[in-house]
Amino acid sequence: MGQSSLTLDQLDKLVKEYVKDKEFKDKLNLNNSIKVSFLAQGEYNINYIIEDSNQKYVMRINTGSQMNLSKQIEYEYKALKYLEKSGVTPKVFYLDDSRKELPLGMLIMEYLPGRSMLYKKDLKKAAEVLARVHQVEIKNDFDLIKENRPLTGIYKECSNLLPVYLNSDLGDPEVKDVLEKMLLILKDLRKKKTI
Repeated sequence: MGQSSLTLDQLDKLVKEYVKDKEFKDKLNLNNSIKVSFLAQGEYNINYIIEDSNQKYVMRINTGSQMNLSKQIEYEYKALKYLEKSGVTPKVFYLDDSRKELPLGMLIMEYLPGRSMLYKKDLKKAAEVLARVHQVEIKNDFDLIKENRPLTGIYKECSNLLPVYLNSDLGDPEVKDVLEKMLLILKDLRKKKTI
């Protein structure tokens, strides 16, 4: 589970205790009939639904950082806050990166009902959402990470992530071959270009 040796059961118990805190409930205007349920787990986050009789939120608990940030959840909170004006990202309401009651940083964001993306059906909609996000004007005072050399950034990210697949017995040999060739091409392109 990333930065913590907690099991999911242990984290569930900590989350259920955490949401009972008066300050937490007051900030989100939650009543005493709070329900907590597991929503989903990604590579760097575990998500819970937090709800009472009036409202529903998502609690995102950060377990790691793809960008090697020590304050990943704070970065996500600030980015989501900034992107709210796009109209296609969840609103964020609460951030706790103290790691006192919960050993991992977390944020509370708006619950947006829906289903998992179906690539064959939703590709156009996904592109429209990304276009709206990328149309948000970024002011100079926002500390959003900007990759000045995008090819280098992607190369570094791939170089860090691909070995997991390449070293796995479960990986398809044909796919491994393509990925290894792709990395060599990207490495060569980086030397020739300043991108």
